[in-house]
Amino acid sequence: MEVKTLRKEFFQYVILNICGMIGLSCYILADTFFISNGLGANGLTALNLAIPIYSFIHGSGLMVGMGGATKYSIYRGQKKYKNADKSFSNTICIMSILSVIFVLTGIFFSEKLAILLGADKDVFHMTKTYLQVILLFTPAFMANDTLICFVRNDGNPKLSMIATLTGSFSNIIRVSACYQLNRFVQALVYKTKPVSFSTNKSVLQADRNYHFFRYSVFHHRNGFRYCNDSL
Repeated sequence: MEVKTLRKEFFQYVILNICGMIGLSCYILADTFFISNGLGANGLTALNLAIPIYSFIHGSGLMVGMGGATKYSIYRGQKKYKNADKSFSNTICIMSILSVIFVLTGIFFSEKLAILLGADKDVFHMTKTYLQVILLFTPAFMANDTLICFVRNDGNPKLSMIATLTGSFSNIIRVSACYQLNRFVQALVYKTKPVSFSTNKSVLQADRNYHFFRYSVFHHRNGFRYCNDSL
């Protein structure tokens, strides 16, 4: 009976995660279609030059999120709820620091980055603009990647899937809004998952008294392979 329950739970997580990834693929396809229609070949070139930076941001978010969420699940399984809260807090802190680094890169080094990625005079301006937008919205991207991991590991893979699909399809149906806004839509969906500083053991909780360096090594080591997979 226990084996059946575990098998059912396993496939529930897998199927819901696949559904979320399918939605993500659909919105990437839609973005490519809109850009090709609106900006032509040069627009697609600029997109392809800039997209490795998005992949790096996405991989970094998953690296931190997967590592922290794994540690969170281990502590929850051991009923060490206080340590689980600290793991969540530390992950948010690491994510915030990385986000600031990416944002500063977008503000001060987007031109050099565009040249480094191979943009010529025909696509330089579009590549630079695309890089700036991506990098300035890094906090939304990384927060989304981190929350996906934690909400799923906190026993709510369905909410994780709904948030991913909602953000993806809101991007597809938009008319002229910047596609990065779909990340904020996803954040609003995640808001339905309680996050507090209380001692309730059934929700994600932040802990103000965490040990940054103690948990950072595990998060990066455990999540590094997810970053490699994304890249």
